Amino acid sequence: MPNFKFPKDQSYYNTSNRVKFIAYQPTTTSPVGEIDLFTPIGFTLGDNASYGDFKMGAITGATNEVVKNAVDAFKNSSNNMFAPAAAIGSLGNDIAGIASSLGLKSGAELMVDAFGSQRIKDLFTYNARSVVNPNTHTLFNSIGIRKFSFAFSLAASNKEESDEINGIVKFFREYLYPDITTSGMILEFPVFWKILFHYQNKENEYMPILHDAFLDSFSSNYNPDTNSWHADGSPVSISFNLSFVESKALNRKSIFNRDYKDFS
Repeated sequence: MPNFKFPKDQSYYNTSNRVKFIAYQPTTTSPVGEIDLFTPIGFTLGDNASYGDFKMGAITGATNEVVKNAVDAFKNSSNNMFAPAAAIGSLGNDIAGIASSLGLKSGAELMVDAFGSQRIKDLFTYNARSVVNPNTHTLFNSIGIRKFSFAFSLAASNKEESDEINGIVKFFREYLYPDITTSGMILEFPVFWKILFHYQNKENEYMPILHDAFLDSFSSNYNPDTNSWHADGSPVSISFNLSFVESKALNRKSIFNRDYKDFS
């Protein structure tokens, strides 16, 4: 299994912050390679949630109580497989009853009215100089899948380090891509990466836990600051950027906990 480290002089590893990239095939828990580098400057990790607007409208008082009762019935229905359906059916009947008591028409009739008399309704609103309070609330939709990136600049001081950098760049680039079956018809998933921050040979508790992720972008820049080359033709330095996307959305129970293999 390839095991790359940079720099090659490991005399200061016990006192430095490191980041390890361990590649796994999606169908196994056996690593296919590991890269050990210094923790770069300015690592940024963003967490995000998605919210939208929900307009409850003018009949919230009546419908809120009905919906609340249905939700409570749904939450308490774990021991009865038919209870959720019954709760939803009851909710529909209750809302239909409220609509009827307010003199509202059926859904089909309301659609006809909406298309046929919208201009009349707009005219009424304009002349009345008032509108129904939309009673807008914020509605939680979902948690976003996190993305994060790393930027490295590696300069070789000898041929051994130059070969190591070359191996690191080739490994990241190779394993961004999927494998292909012998028939050429199926692309297998690329490897997923377990990324660990280390300090003094143990995981650094002050850095965030990163869950299993796919490498979705890799770019490299050869000799970004100089036009000098080593005698064997290798560049003096290579900088590269890695962008990862985690394999799944997290929740409050999983955000600070990681199994040996998160990917599922």
